[in-house]
Order: sequence, then C-alpha cells, then structure tokens
Amino acid sequence: MFAVPDGDHVRRWKETFELLGQQVSSLTKLVNGKKNIGGKIQAAAEAAEETFERLRKLEVVFKEIRRNLRKAIGDSKKRCWIKLIEEVNNDPC
Repeated sequence: MFAVPDGDHVRRWKETFELLGQQVSSLTKLVNGKKNIGGKIQAAAEAAEETFERLRKLEVVFKEIRRNLRKAIGDSKKRCWIKLIEEVNNDPC
C-alpha cells in the first residue's frame, strides 16, 4: 500500500520543507515589521496633528500680539506728532 521513499527523495522533501520554513519565517518578520511601521506612522500622524493644533493656537496669539503692537506704534506716533506740533506752536522764534 505505502511506498517506501528512497533516501534521495526524502532528502529533497526535507530540503524543500526547510526552505519553506525559512521563507515563512522571513515573511513573518517582514509582515510584523510592516505592522510596526503602520503603528509608527499612526503615532507620527497623531503627533503631527497635535503640533498643527498648537501652531494654530500660537497663530491666534501671534495675530493678537501683532495687532496690539501695531496699535501701540500708532498711538506712540500720534502722541509724538502731537507733542512735536505743540513744541513748534509754542516756540517763540
């Protein structure tokens, strides 16, 4: 009923299974590495989103500070011109 394999035939099967085992092992490592990359990409995307949110908040603060600075410069110019005009008008020459 059962054929008894000769030595060479068994050796080829053994080599084939060893080769397949090595390929499965390397493919498993590759897949696990890709899973880790996916997690790293997700973490990087979340970190980038947090950074963008902080930048948006900083942009709002920056615009407010810039607006206040422009107003302060304008007020200072106005005061200086008023003072200069008063000095010119009060000069007896």
